[in-house]
This record gives sequence, C-alpha cells and structure tokens, in this order.
Amino acid sequence: MVSETQINLSSTANNSTSPSLVCSVIQPSQLVSFNPASQLSLKLNGSTNYSIWKAQVTTLLFVYDLIGYIDGSSKCPAQFIIENNLQLVNPNYKLWQRQDSLVCNTIMAFVNHSIAPIIAHVVTAKHAWETLQTIFASKSQSRIFGLREILANLRKETRPVANYMKEIKTIADDLAYSGSPLTNEELVIKVLSGLGPEFKEISAAIRARDNPISFEELYDKLLAHEVFVQYSEPKAVAPVVTAQFNQRVSNAQISQQRNYNNVGNQILQ
Repeated sequence: MVSETQINLSSTANNSTSPSLVCSVIQPSQLVSFNPASQLSLKLNGSTNYSIWKAQVTTLLFVYDLIGYIDGSSKCPAQFIIENNLQLVNPNYKLWQRQDSLVCNTIMAFVNHSIAPIIAHVVTAKHAWETLQTIFASKSQSRIFGLREILANLRKETRPVANYMKEIKTIADDLAYSGSPLTNEELVIKVLSGLGPEFKEISAAIRARDNPISFEELYDKLLAHEVFVQYSEPKAVAPVVTAQFNQRVSNAQISQQRNYNNVGNQILQ
C-alpha cells in the first residue's frame, strides 16, 4: 500500500491506560497492492480448483473495495479533462490505470506458472478475469457433475468398508476442492445407501437416531459391524473337507474295481 492514514484509539479504565489500537483507513486516492505469498496460499491450477480459487480472490478484492476492477463496475475515467479551456491529463485516469495494473498483476501472481502466459498480454484486470473464467469455469462445472455422478453410482459390493468409505471421502474432497462441498448429512446418506443387505440392521439404527452421526463415527461403527458379520457367518470348511475325502474314497474304489476286472480277464484268457 502506497500510503495510509492511521488513527490511534485509546481508552482509560481504573486509572490505567490500555494499549493504543492502530486502525488503517484507506483513502480513495490510495493504491492498494498485495503480497501473494502471505494473502493467498492457493494458486489456480486449472478447472480442478477454479471455484475455490475464485472465491478466495473475490473475497480479497471485496475487502479492499477493488471488486469493481474485475466485474466492470469500476469504470475507467476519461483520460483528459478540460480546465480553463485547457486539455489536461485526468489524474484519476492515471490512478485508475495504476490500480488496475496492480490488480491484474495480483491475478497473474495467484495462478500457476503454466497458466500465467494465458493472461500475460491482457490489457485490464477485467479482461484477465474473464479470460480465466471462460477457460476454466465450464470445465469446473463439468468436473463437478462428473464427480457427483460417480458418487451417486458408487456401491460397496464386495469391497471392505474401509476401501468403500475411503473412495467416498476422496470424491467428497475433490468436490470440496472444486467448490461444491458435500455436507456431513449428504456423506452419511451416501454411505448408507450403498451398503449391502448385511448392513441392513445397523443402517436402520443409524437412520433412526435423533442426533446426527459424523462421518468419522459412522466409519468406526461400520468397521466394527463388518468384523461382527465376518465372525458370525457359519464356517463351511468341514463339508468341503468331507466332500474331498468322499471323492478320494470313490476314486480309490473305482481304481480297485478296475484292477479286479483286469485280473479276471487275464484268468479267463
């Protein structure tokens, strides 16, 4: 920031003076610059994080009353003014151009190095903003639709509970990163709707709860129920062994009968 006015506020209580508070008041004629490293940690990488990146940048510009430089509400003043029949350069025009350049440079600093060349030759911050929106906004929406469709069709089937819920959490994280986060209730409903019949009882109990269950608590309960179901299933090992034993006995009897037949044939000859 080029310049700022500081106001010291102090108060006295119980004959003691509290520390002074310093407030910065931004004047209309001041230029505002940003520190990309400290004010925005997330850079635009593409359509995968465009929505959340856009939200961060617009919030920052709104705080400094600079949102008009990207949405077009802040119009560029006339380049010249007439005073005493003389044509002079409008100082507001120069100020606007300088501030617009700072906003444009800020946008460029907040994108990945592979994206920066796309807006390297734009004239205004609004042009840079609209260029990025045209390229990445539609792709971001397509990605969100695709992720939500994958999530809607996801089922546990024969996979372990841990793998099933991990895949759901991964998709949910991708949706949040794309600017379309799921609520905890949506996550829980999705998990329960994709379970098999062996989870019917616990699913009904969770749905009947008065208090909502968190995703983490649901994970623990389903893991415990999965272990319970596995140890409750009857073992089918013994019948298999018996069947194998019977098969071996039958094969031995057939072989022995063939030997008897061969011996009998030799005697008859």
